[in-house]
Amino acid sequence: MKMLCVIVPIFNAAKYLRECLDSLTNQSYQNICFVLINDGSTDSSEQIAKEYCARDSRFVLIIQPNGGIASARNAGMQYAHTLFASIRGGGGYIGFVDSDDVVSKHYFRNLIFALESHNASIAKSCDVRIFDDAQYNPKQFEIIQRPSRGRKITINTKT
Repeated sequence: MKMLCVIVPIFNAAKYLRECLDSLTNQSYQNICFVLINDGSTDSSEQIAKEYCARDSRFVLIIQPNGGIASARNAGMQYAHTLFASIRGGGGYIGFVDSDDVVSKHYFRNLIFALESHNASIAKSCDVRIFDDAQYNPKQFEIIQRPSRGRKITINTKT
């Protein structure tokens, strides 16, 4: 099983960050690490990221001055490539999650299954939900997903 490095650029995302990182913590793909890049946040995002790093060794935090999302992603990719070079056999997968995203438990397992079963170089998903900040309530949605082998996703909405 190849290593997966999930890169998460963070900038002033304290409002959403815990929910994002909790969804990453629960991933069913086992050989995984999370590279958090604090890109000069001025809110409590950095402290939240440090909390997750302290309690879960799969999390790594890179702190840099604000350089924008591309700079943060590049820093994460540089870390991932260095990590992959140190692994016997080398290589691995890189995934991206924005700090205001929440992913289902089998999200990366399904993407990697799609990659490997189709001998592909890249996989992308398109499941998007957009919330108005003033009306956002994380408890209003419960995501239920069975391992789908990269195909079927079931989302139940509770109001």
